Amino acid sequence: MGGKLPRGISTKKHRSGKETLYLSFTYRGVPCRESIGLERTDKNIKYCTGLLAEIDNRIKRQSFSFSEFFPDSKTRAAKLFGRIRLNISVAQLMDEAKWEDLTPELTTASTYKKDSKWSREYLGHIPVTELTVKDIRDWIKTLSHLKRKTISNRLTPLRVILAMAVDDEIIQINPCDAVSLGKQSKGLIAREQRESDEVIDPFDFDEIDAILNAAAEYHEKAQNYFQAAFFTGLRHSELKGLQWSDIDFINGTVEVNRAEVSLGGKTFKKTTKTLAGRRTVELVPKAIQALKRQQKLTRFSKGYVFTRFDDSDLPLTHNDHYWKPWNTILQTADIRYRAPKQTRHTFASNLLTLGETPALIADQLGHVDVSMVYRVYGKYIKQKKGSAFTTSFGQ
Repeated sequence: MGGKLPRGISTKKHRSGKETLYLSFTYRGVPCRESIGLERTDKNIKYCTGLLAEIDNRIKRQSFSFSEFFPDSKTRAAKLFGRIRLNISVAQLMDEAKWEDLTPELTTASTYKKDSKWSREYLGHIPVTELTVKDIRDWIKTLSHLKRKTISNRLTPLRVILAMAVDDEIIQINPCDAVSLGKQSKGLIAREQRESDEVIDPFDFDEIDAILNAAAEYHEKAQNYFQAAFFTGLRHSELKGLQWSDIDFINGTVEVNRAEVSLGGKTFKKTTKTLAGRRTVELVPKAIQALKRQQKLTRFSKGYVFTRFDDSDLPLTHNDHYWKPWNTILQTADIRYRAPKQTRHTFASNLLTLGETPALIADQLGHVDVSMVYRVYGKYIKQKKGSAFTTSFGQ
């Protein structure tokens, strides 16, 4: 059992004197060191050598699943590459929800929590990423004996939770958007807009310039808002909730602490601690430029960085406050239509194309792990490491 260990295999000595084996490898540019839970013996060392070879083979074939090999790991790598978030169920998502963080404009937080039990009972076991429109419609069929208003009330908590899951990019679209209950269908996202959100269709730098020039013609606030969107990667819900106390011009960062989600003509405030986690976003020069211009316009506007694209100080309380101007701006710039969400996709894909690391992008975007970056933006990822934040992006 003595002698030099094979490359990639190491040990940890415990107080009891026992030595346990660890595997070391690099996955997607991240150094990983994982415990096998086996004592150091010749037999176990031979086993680890074979296991390490299998991991290396899987990585080369792009079929490696971190959670398959290390399901109980608590390391940083497990947090980055595990599928805990991707497998989260509807019930777990509801358990995580802080109902009191929602603005109770449609009902009280306690009513939301109470009404969520109906969808939870029928759909709670389904992973959020696998929930379909048919699942929701099948559940609604079981409520056919109830009044439409009652069904709508029972559907609302599920709709809100899934809207937040879209906002946090656990899923791409809200399946509730395809469910119509007559009058309750008002406020749902138009089909063309939903479809444009389902694909990654970023803008190139020439298109960004044309859009920002057209936005300046619309209103300076619009130019500042969309320039910040393109060069911070913040979700539009996060931009709507951004306050001047979150901006640190000295260090060139912004603290993302809150978001405002619009649904069916109503606005719900939420913190980021339930789904995406708080984060500090590094600002590139063009983002700082937009924020400093905006500071001259809204620094005394009740704390909000971005207000409506007019001469008022009214907040961006509804998606239409930026969505309708966006449509007009694209028409003015003669740019093919894509939904506003593509500003975030543009930020990520452009940085990845320039060679920035997926780990940094995941951190900037507020993703819970790197797997989302690979799953959504894989074709834009370069293998070389870059330094886009300090050189070729956002200057």
